[in-house]
Amino acid sequence: MRDKLIAATLLIIMVLNFFDVLTDIHLGVPQWHIFSEGLIVVISAACAIYLISDIRARTANINALKQELVHSKKELKNISQAMMDARHEYSGVIQTQFSQWTLTRSK
Repeated sequence: MRDKLIAATLLIIMVLNFFDVLTDIHLGVPQWHIFSEGLIVVISAACAIYLISDIRARTANINALKQELVHSKKELKNISQAMMDARHEYSGVIQTQFSQWTLTRSK
């Protein structure tokens, strides 16, 4: 949210300075002043574009991580079920072996 606020602020600065540059050109303001304000417009635009592209990249990364997490949870659930099945099967094998040995209960 903070990054979006900063990007919006940069865009507002860019637009306001752009109109100020246009007004200054019509008023005959010295070239160095127009250049410095024009530089503010360019830098604000570049920073806003960079920030917006960074926000989009991070959002895409977060979405990819969410999908990976969902996939990992499904795999973990499948592994847990497989472990429970293997444990049940192992218990059955042990009971079968005990039956074959005809063991008696201890006292």
